[in-house]
Amino acid sequence: MIKLIATDLDGTLLYPKDRIFTVPKTNRQFLRELGRYDVDIIFVSGRSPKILDRLNKIVGKKCKLLGCNGAYVYHDGKLLESHPMDRKKLTALFSQIYGRFGIFAYFLFDEHAPLYICFRNLPDSFIVALWIGNKCNGAYKEDIVHGEEKFLRKLQESDNYKMMLSFGFGDDARERARMAYLPIKEIFPDDFSVVVSNTALEITAKGVDKGVGLVEYCKQNGIAPDEVIVVGDSGNDLSMFSCFPHSFAMEHAPSFVKDNANHVIRRVSDLRTYLEDPSLMATDRIRKVDLEKVLS
Repeated sequence: MIKLIATDLDGTLLYPKDRIFTVPKTNRQFLRELGRYDVDIIFVSGRSPKILDRLNKIVGKKCKLLGCNGAYVYHDGKLLESHPMDRKKLTALFSQIYGRFGIFAYFLFDEHAPLYICFRNLPDSFIVALWIGNKCNGAYKEDIVHGEEKFLRKLQESDNYKMMLSFGFGDDARERARMAYLPIKEIFPDDFSVVVSNTALEITAKGVDKGVGLVEYCKQNGIAPDEVIVVGDSGNDLSMFSCFPHSFAMEHAPSFVKDNANHVIRRVSDLRTYLEDPSLMATDRIRKVDLEKVLS
């Protein structure tokens, strides 16, 4: 029997984007029905908890967030556990990759709303366009702090749970991200985890990823792996697919993500079919994903 749905947000539960209501209509309806199936939900995302208030209202209760790719569990305004990156080593890593590998923006995430961004070699007109785009992003708008000096201060003086390196947009950016994966991963191999997430790389503390975080959460709450549905659309979701048998990839996900899931769905609301007929998942087995091979 399924007890828990662990879903990614961007590109998954929030797909397609609804800038007014946050979650598209079919998924909103599905979330409100979960109580009927006696199934709980946890959001597994790289996002900060800012979006949780909206999601909680839709579900009708206070849900948990496994944030920054498993770096912390957040519930009811509190961090239940956390795994920040080492400040000195993260600063050293930033100094070695700054201005290299074709990275055009660096992002820092913690458990608070402001998103710290440092751009590299971008014309002012492009930065202005990004700011305008964020302002017009409705429910997905981020609170942004911009500037190299402020970014460095944040690196050095506070806990950070994820650093994201953006390579731009489109197929060229995806290729640059994949090409940079191994060289960046090998700079401090014993201190950080690195994953490819579409056109970006995401860096967390060593041993921290969505799969590890969700396994620990399930152990603490007495939930077996075969009582969990995991769903995502990106490289940072593969660690969940490698730990839980009932793995679902979004139809629009890259082929290497879909190839490593047991099921492919168009919308998260499609999970309703599987909750009503669990026999559709009877033959599911954990996919032993070779993350190094798939992401390099």
